Amino acid sequence: MFKLKFKTIAIAIAILSIFLLSFAGNSEALQITTLEPAYGSYDSDYAHTVYLETDRPYYVVQWYVDGVYAWTSIGGLEGDEDGPTSAFFCTDYLSGSVTGTPHAVEAIAWDQEDHSNTLSDSDSYTFYIFEPTIVEVEGDETDVEATLTVHRHYYRHPMVYADLSASAYNPLDEDEIGKRLATRYVAAEFKLTVSGPNVNVVNTGSAPRTKLPSLESVGPASASLYCSIAEGIAGRTYTSRAYVAIDADGPAPQNPDAQDYLEYIDGQTFTREDD
Repeated sequence: MFKLKFKTIAIAIAILSIFLLSFAGNSEALQITTLEPAYGSYDSDYAHTVYLETDRPYYVVQWYVDGVYAWTSIGGLEGDEDGPTSAFFCTDYLSGSVTGTPHAVEAIAWDQEDHSNTLSDSDSYTFYIFEPTIVEVEGDETDVEATLTVHRHYYRHPMVYADLSASAYNPLDEDEIGKRLATRYVAAEFKLTVSGPNVNVVNTGSAPRTKLPSLESVGPASASLYCSIAEGIAGRTYTSRAYVAIDADGPAPQNPDAQDYLEYIDGQTFTREDD
């Protein structure tokens, strides 16, 4: 009787062991193997697209931006070995700024319908959305209309960067005042300055003076400038100014009857990071 009971218990333990091993083999958490910007840059204009890969088919991927639920990517059915292992998510609704507004994206990938914590994985990173500052101005003397744009003005240690552009339009009609009187001449100018403890640097760019006939546009001319604050002091504040301008003359550059300097300055302060 004792041998029979022992044999029965042994068989039960063996069956239970097989069941537990089988369960353990199937309960390894799904892994997110890749979570990165789809187009290679953590800095984006207007929208940012995230790319995800998992080590086996997922049931759903839940996306969160700045801690708030944003979207669900639907995968395959539970246990579907041919389900998707990659997903994209586009954040085309977020706000940005000329300095780059930081946003955090988190992905939680599940491979079981009941969303068991043991069968999910999560990953996250921070990206930046840029939106330009666009200023439109008109000259009092030349009537030239300028569009001055600061696309980006930001700090990534140890550099301050500025992406700038300028374009111009001549609204004067030569049929009304004559070709010579209506003709204008314009040049684009760009400058980036950074100042603070141990730092006083300037970088400039320009586009050559060009003829601007009646009812025509020129540009945009652009420049990407940078200044280093590597010699500065960690934790101290530095002031940066990005200048973009159209220098307008008319009706002839050698003997101008009118001049305008149409300028926009974007000022920012940045705290120097540790090396």
